[in-house]
Amino acid sequence: MGILSSFRGLVFAMLSSVLSLSVSAQCDIRISGIVKDADTGEPLPFSSIAVKGSPGGVSADMDGKFIMTGVCKGEVVLSVSHLACERMDFRFLLVSDTTLVFELPHKHNELQEVLVVRSRRENQPLLPVSEIEGRQLFEVAGKSLAEGLASINGVQMLRTGSNIAKPMIHGLTGSRILILNNGIRQEGQQWGNEHAPEIDPFVANRLTVIKGAASVRYGPDAIAGVVLVETPLLPYGGGLGAEATLTGSSADFATAISSTFQFSPERLRQLSFRIQGSAKRGGDIRTPNYRLMNTGVNEANFSWAAGWKGEIVQLDAYYSQFNSKIGIFTGSHIGNLTDLQLAFDLDEPLEQRPFSYDIGRPYQSVQHELFKANAVVFAGDIGKLSLNFARQYNLREEYDKDFESRSAGAPELNYEITSKSSELIWDHAPLKGFNGMVGVSYMNQANTFEGRMFIPNYVGNNLGVFIIEKKPLGSWTLETGIRLDNRLLDVYMRKNGVIVQTNHDYTAVSGQIGAIYNLTDSTSVRLSIGTGWRPPGVNELYSNGLHHGASSVEIGNINLEEEKSIGLNASLVHSISKVMSIDLSVYYDRFDGFIYLQPVKPATLTIRGAFPTFKYLQADADLYGFDLMLKHEVSKSVSINSSTSIVRAYNKSRGGWISQMPADRIAFGGDWKHSSLNGMRKWSFGLDIQHVFKQTRGVIDDYVGAPGAYSLLSVEAGCDMFVKGHAIQFSLAIENLLDHSYRDYLNRYRYFADDVGRNLTIRIRKTFGSIE
Repeated sequence: MGILSSFRGLVFAMLSSVLSLSVSAQCDIRISGIVKDADTGEPLPFSSIAVKGSPGGVSADMDGKFIMTGVCKGEVVLSVSHLACERMDFRFLLVSDTTLVFELPHKHNELQEVLVVRSRRENQPLLPVSEIEGRQLFEVAGKSLAEGLASINGVQMLRTGSNIAKPMIHGLTGSRILILNNGIRQEGQQWGNEHAPEIDPFVANRLTVIKGAASVRYGPDAIAGVVLVETPLLPYGGGLGAEATLTGSSADFATAISSTFQFSPERLRQLSFRIQGSAKRGGDIRTPNYRLMNTGVNEANFSWAAGWKGEIVQLDAYYSQFNSKIGIFTGSHIGNLTDLQLAFDLDEPLEQRPFSYDIGRPYQSVQHELFKANAVVFAGDIGKLSLNFARQYNLREEYDKDFESRSAGAPELNYEITSKSSELIWDHAPLKGFNGMVGVSYMNQANTFEGRMFIPNYVGNNLGVFIIEKKPLGSWTLETGIRLDNRLLDVYMRKNGVIVQTNHDYTAVSGQIGAIYNLTDSTSVRLSIGTGWRPPGVNELYSNGLHHGASSVEIGNINLEEEKSIGLNASLVHSISKVMSIDLSVYYDRFDGFIYLQPVKPATLTIRGAFPTFKYLQADADLYGFDLMLKHEVSKSVSINSSTSIVRAYNKSRGGWISQMPADRIAFGGDWKHSSLNGMRKWSFGLDIQHVFKQTRGVIDDYVGAPGAYSLLSVEAGCDMFVKGHAIQFSLAIENLLDHSYRDYLNRYRYFADDVGRNLTIRIRKTFGSIE
């Protein structure tokens, strides 16, 4: 409770300091209006509008509308900003109440690596892209990164319990999905189902998922897709702002709090700063019939950012630290083979207790640090040069169940990994209609361990060079790219008292070509074909022994070779009379040497207990499926939608289906929205029904048969309001409203226990000043 109390105190102090800056001038002019995107004419929700030289300001509502009162007569300069656009100043002579329309030009998005924006069509992504931002991002506040992403159709979670989850795109997860944290590839100890991304989702103002092989731009780890965790762009031009978010949930009596403060000095408007911190504490998770013993979580995270924005050179730096302690479900650590089979057969866990926040053994403790420095040079006719450097440090400790023979407090697994990376990108100026980029990246990584070995020490070096070009041709936009990667891996193992070094050298080329065809303004088709590859990970080659968090024994395969693929993607986005839309994405991936984790029997009996056993195998495979989203605007206030996600993974070498793939799922939902008080208050209500079918493929050799199909009903009600220029968001959500007992096939703990029961979550967010 000490950490949470400290963070609450920090938040309240920050909010008080910001509120104290809001002064009431003796003025009576009222300004109302709307902020729009200059390129599209669409409203820009939650834009910031402030009188230059005065503290505070107001925020636009969800429809880009705003009202500002108490403005003085005479000449004023209004500063208008939005996350996706350039900040602009407008000068007016005010004599009475007035209504204004502001249009902001679109800002170049650094993550999209686009130098010149000539039309929206030229910026359309080649692969299917889904985003979570604004109100939708607020509705997943307090959840883990994977839980938030799971609201996107075609994205699931591979889980170990309820507090540990990894994103899965089209049935692929782990080192096949690249996560970019503030523009830097997230590097940690990513092996294992229970090694969740060490990222605080509170730092993000947008989560983006690119579905499909993006290996040309991002390298071998993007063979399945990319997750972009995007932080807000630093605000320049003078001003300050703060934001606080508080969430609470009933299933584990968890509380999470986050606060952000940012500042740009009025006298040095090229400078900008931001600090952010969050904390979370939860206890034993509740299923409909019992609680899961020792499933609590404690987190304490913080970050800071600073930047300088000149006309030619822009500099910024970023640092974040993530700290978590996660309890491992006690019922998954079984003493002998007889009790293990009994745990498989029982409807409830062998060990239970009343609710508690206590986290005992087994548990895992993780710390992750990221430092990033970035420089951008606008070189006129040459284009733009971007250079970044990053250092990441990850410490992971895993604790087994405490036995009398062991010394108290000693972890069984202790790993440290340090990664240093750099990247140079040249966005060249338009050349004969082509827009594109050339880049080179390098990363050095070193891993060491203490205690029992699960994977050996290693040093890795990765070098990549790529070029991507795009050209519009009428209604068509063509894009092509090629990339060369080399990965060197030096592994160090002790054999007979002597350190033996083993070297692995992998080199391959990735390529991609695709097109976007805009049939009409409301209909577009995307087609792409690309190759990808991925060298086997250290865990896939060398893991050998008990993986505590996953409660399983994993066995590597030193004979694994590179995984190669060729993928086809086709997607259609079509709107019918602006009241109905169809978003269909179809994909097919052919893998040579697909690496997968296969259950093998019997279970392994160790001095630490009896555990299910899995071995890494390799085979040629076909993965294919589709994502379908339908939406119908019944009226201006009511809309209904449905989504379907289907994945198939066939083992061509051995026949049959590959295990641990998501079951078919379909969802139906409805939304109602209503604005009042001239748009300054917006109410919403949503209902969602998700049905997950029973997995019938790839389950024959598993320790426990696939769980049955299940349906979950969830509801959410919210309100966005504006009080004295401050934006307040409120949400009340209930997941699994009917408290249905179920087990999900992608949750490793389905062997031992049910999933989460009814969970009520309250979220409150308040924004002060000119935060974006």
